[in-house]
Amino acid sequence: MDESDSDAGADSGPDDSNPYPVEGKFTSYEDKTRIMALPELERESIMAERAAEQERRAQDMNLKRLMVARQAKEAKEDKKRKAGTADLDDDQRKSSRQRIRGGDEKLAAYKKQREQTFEQRNRRNRPRRSPSAESERHQSDLDAEGDSDVEWDERRKSPARDEPPPELRDFERVRVGRSNFAKVCFYPGFGQHLIGCFCRVHIGLNKSTGESTYRMCQIKDFVEGSPYTMQGSNGKPVKTDQHVLVTFGKAEKEWPFIMCSDSRFTESEFEKYKRTCETDSVKIPTRSKLNKYLNGIHSLLERRWTDEEIAEKLRRQNKYASEIAATTRSAPVIPTRELKLQALNKSIRKANREEVRNALTLKAAEKAAAAEKARLARLEEEQARKVTGDPLFDGSDVSRTATPSQMIKKEKKERKGIPTFTKKTMDDEMIGSMDLGIDIEI
Repeated sequence: MDESDSDAGADSGPDDSNPYPVEGKFTSYEDKTRIMALPELERESIMAERAAEQERRAQDMNLKRLMVARQAKEAKEDKKRKAGTADLDDDQRKSSRQRIRGGDEKLAAYKKQREQTFEQRNRRNRPRRSPSAESERHQSDLDAEGDSDVEWDERRKSPARDEPPPELRDFERVRVGRSNFAKVCFYPGFGQHLIGCFCRVHIGLNKSTGESTYRMCQIKDFVEGSPYTMQGSNGKPVKTDQHVLVTFGKAEKEWPFIMCSDSRFTESEFEKYKRTCETDSVKIPTRSKLNKYLNGIHSLLERRWTDEEIAEKLRRQNKYASEIAATTRSAPVIPTRELKLQALNKSIRKANREEVRNALTLKAAEKAAAAEKARLARLEEEQARKVTGDPLFDGSDVSRTATPSQMIKKEKKERKGIPTFTKKTMDDEMIGSMDLGIDIEI
């Protein structure tokens, strides 16, 4: 009867069949293709539900195996007691009862711990990634092989798997920028959720290149400092005295939120951060740590606020509201970015028109000057040709004995009025006008 009961208890153990055999997440490859084609929000929701289901199933299997093992051990002890001598010492009986009672207490504590874990996970919309099916089965086998008495929770735990080193994209997921600080800096207790995250801090200009220099830093704490004004999440100016205390290796320094960039980390900044941490013997956060920081950010953004917390947020946000209002009234009206662009475009168009007009005017003036210069050159050439012309071939009756100078003076005296173009005398005409005294008789 005892053996049959033990066998029956063993047969009624938990079912090891895995409802998600493909990668521990999908029922089949068709199911994987269907889920991966869904929108990201719906896909992540389904994967989170399946991860929670897998973890609950693994814990249920562990609990059932513990119960089966304890029942089997109790059956064996009962069989030994019945087959043994009847003069069992009272001390041995008492110790046996204490061991069994201690196992029951540990089992109850295990159930309570599991309930607390489920409650904490339900409060978070993004549960942690569940372990793979092989790790769950391996852990379950270890639980089944352990003792059911007081020593069951003192068994040696399986060594944790080595995590791969985090990459730049892992740090980028927990980067907090200037606009992020402006959104959550007035939330009550926001610093507890952002400690451990990273930010890209502007430390000044490079003296050699004149370009801005940034550092990849880890958030250590938040402190109070001198007040400053920054742009709020609604686009309006807000004033705060909160500063972020960041670390770069072993170095620490406080910075206002406005010095934290919204841009992404670069590869050179990431490499410099790793080299500095290695030099200063500072441990770089693991991927599991970064995922924990990411869960903290989501918990802050998805938190439901009470009336007292909302009142505290408004009080912190309006701490310097009067000073901002006074500064806004006394400050001159600054045009918006659109108005500045419109004015700049208008001035550029006006300058372009003036430049084109000046270029056309200059070109027209140069063309007119060239035409006038050519006209004057033609007139001078004509005057020079008329003045230096040979009187022997100009068709006039002036005596050949006259001196050239007299002929030129006479011609100058006779020519009056507007100068005109004259037809040049051809050779045939000059020969025809000559009287050679030759008579031809026919």
